[in-house]
Amino acid sequence: MRRAAGLVPLLALALVGGGALVPAAAATTVTGRITFAPGAEPGAMSAVSVRSYAPDGSLALGGATPAPDGTYTLTVDRPTVLVVDPGLDSVWAPEYYGGAYDLAGATVVTPDGPTTGLDVQLDVGGTIAGRVSVPAGTDPTLWTAWATRIGRSPNERLEVRAPVAADGTYAARGLAPGDHRVSFTGPGWETWKDAGPTDATPVPVTLGRTTDGIDPTLQLGTWLEVPEAWAEPGWPVALEVRTHAADPAFPVTGDVEVVRDGAVVARATLADGVARPEVGGLPAGTHELLVRYLGSDVYEPTETAVTVRVVAGAPLTVSALEPGTGPRTGYGPSSLVTVRGTGFAPGVRVTFGGRDAEVTVLSDTELQVRPPDADAVGTVAVEVHPAPGRDDAPVTTRYTYADLVTVRPVRVLATTERRTCAWPAAYGVPASATGVFVNVTAAVPTGPGYAVVHPGGSPSAPLPAGSTVNFEPGVDSSNSAYVALDRHTTFCVTAVGGPPQRLLVDVTGYTTDGAGVVPVDSARLLDTRPGGVGDVRGPVRPRTLHTVQVAGRGGVPDDARAVLLNATTTGVTAPGNLRVFPGDEVPSTSVVNYVPGKDKANTTLVELVDGTVSFWSDSSGSAHVLLDVLGYTTADSVLTPASTPTRVLDTRAGSRVGALDGPLPARSPRSIPLAGTGPVPADAAAVVLNVTAVGPGGVGNLRVYPDTRGDGTTPPPDASSLNYVPGRDVPNQVVVALPESGRVALYSDTGAGPVHVAVDVVGWVRSPDAGR
Repeated sequence: MRRAAGLVPLLALALVGGGALVPAAAATTVTGRITFAPGAEPGAMSAVSVRSYAPDGSLALGGATPAPDGTYTLTVDRPTVLVVDPGLDSVWAPEYYGGAYDLAGATVVTPDGPTTGLDVQLDVGGTIAGRVSVPAGTDPTLWTAWATRIGRSPNERLEVRAPVAADGTYAARGLAPGDHRVSFTGPGWETWKDAGPTDATPVPVTLGRTTDGIDPTLQLGTWLEVPEAWAEPGWPVALEVRTHAADPAFPVTGDVEVVRDGAVVARATLADGVARPEVGGLPAGTHELLVRYLGSDVYEPTETAVTVRVVAGAPLTVSALEPGTGPRTGYGPSSLVTVRGTGFAPGVRVTFGGRDAEVTVLSDTELQVRPPDADAVGTVAVEVHPAPGRDDAPVTTRYTYADLVTVRPVRVLATTERRTCAWPAAYGVPASATGVFVNVTAAVPTGPGYAVVHPGGSPSAPLPAGSTVNFEPGVDSSNSAYVALDRHTTFCVTAVGGPPQRLLVDVTGYTTDGAGVVPVDSARLLDTRPGGVGDVRGPVRPRTLHTVQVAGRGGVPDDARAVLLNATTTGVTAPGNLRVFPGDEVPSTSVVNYVPGKDKANTTLVELVDGTVSFWSDSSGSAHVLLDVLGYTTADSVLTPASTPTRVLDTRAGSRVGALDGPLPARSPRSIPLAGTGPVPADAAAVVLNVTAVGPGGVGNLRVYPDTRGDGTTPPPDASSLNYVPGRDVPNQVVVALPESGRVALYSDTGAGPVHVAVDVVGWVRSPDAGR
């Protein structure tokens, strides 16, 4: 044990066996020599080590490597036992100082005892040898023999390993005297003789002698998979026992039996590795049964436990599929679907377009399903079939395979670093994704600044134009973005200025090649500040129409249908809002709400009219405007822009629109219909919204998410869609899936009372079936 420099040894405290603190004595140097008993080949001194332990073996205190002549030196400052280990591949047995082979017989070395002549002579250890028999056609070298001293002390060499040769022979050498347990591992596992570790048949070992004849007949290993089972009272419980073979070349054959309370209650024969025993007469309740495979000439016996339930089942129903839209390919969390309903039981089947899905029964009201993705396209019928033994009719719903997928927000970054990169594939985004929709939150900034999301790449590469989220001291701020994934399927976020205590990044969706959404490196199309970019220069006058050329610039082709823009206001002189829209008809909906002294940004989807977009500053003062392009959509894109942003909800009394008759209460979700509302088609798979928290009375956040239950009771996600502060109108873009109910839920997480909310539709994701 290393002592801190400067401590007086006589006053030092040391841990010894049992964890007690005892005074450490003055340190003493002890020396000795390691030799090998005559009459055998000398050992390799380079493999020998000397180690010291507390007398009860509970604590390692130090160690030393002998010199080539066997001499060693150790520092001892408390009672110590020494063990000499000749090395794992040696024929020499490990030995304690004092001529002992176990801890109890070792001589304890103390600082005030002899300091020289602590010599140890190693003797040739014992050997356990034999020949294994293995199933015909298998390779004996796949097995390994292990010899472990029974009743060993904690710091003895734990095991001696001996490989099995091609003729089946093995020899474990260098063993200390005493009884040993011998086990064999490989494609199977066995302890001599056919026993478990605690009741192994002891094999005696004597120094310098061989104990042979330890000749086991080994079998291949197999293990059982038995899903939980369910039945109604009076019905037999049908079990499905699947065997898994260590070597697929040898089919598992034989019988399995089911044991309850020590008695065999069912038996069945394996066919193609599967047996289906039925257990009858079980009373209502939950039962733990033991399933045994009885073994064969090739495979060893094995067993496992299974839980079965005998309960009166509810009728088979399906209330929700979450989400109802998912990727065509992928094997991560975003590919998983939750089915909610009643009457689920082990053995329930779920098919997508007639193809079986992977099903995990979480409870009698919830399934976790992985849809099949081979040649998947469009909207397919989903059928939930009852478990065996039930006569319920299958229940049908639907699922949409898509190239633009919205997901329940998943946090991929929570960082205090100025630059951090994320790998969304670790959170279920498929490798085929071309870009991701993200929401970025700057939490508790220490000063003004901004953060920008950008594709991964060299840390020395310049940041792209624009900001994703602008922040100010002490105020949580959030904004959405769409960002390309680099060839490693990563993206990064970088903070500039007074760094936030944390940057939080949530992925809310992703696109693939078939979505018709093309991410581009963020490029600045307009900057009205001195020395800026574009045709509009100087502070933007209020209530004046301006047009910006987009097509043919910033990587946007001439035939692009719409663009994803990040709009930023800075240097404003009076409160107001910025509207970005197609054509020359000014809408009543805003993209950015601003106040003097605060830079603000938001992302929006805008249709192109003759390759241009327009903007309008509604204020009594002036403002500088920055527009950065993040991506564009093609003519056949599943992401469809609204020709005019359309307000579908406004909870304020003077301008009320939509289904809510007052402000959104705190921590109480509300549901609004969106499928078939305004420009949104009834079969839309998702909507792109600009959501604004209007005049909040305190700090909080707003969460926008699919209302899968359709009645406003769907629990909210943990991640927010936007963060708001008192007295400001705070907008953000949200891409949210439309469930089968066609409704979206709103949840305000605040302790400051109700908040007014405005929701504008700026686009939607059409169903993959549209136009087919």
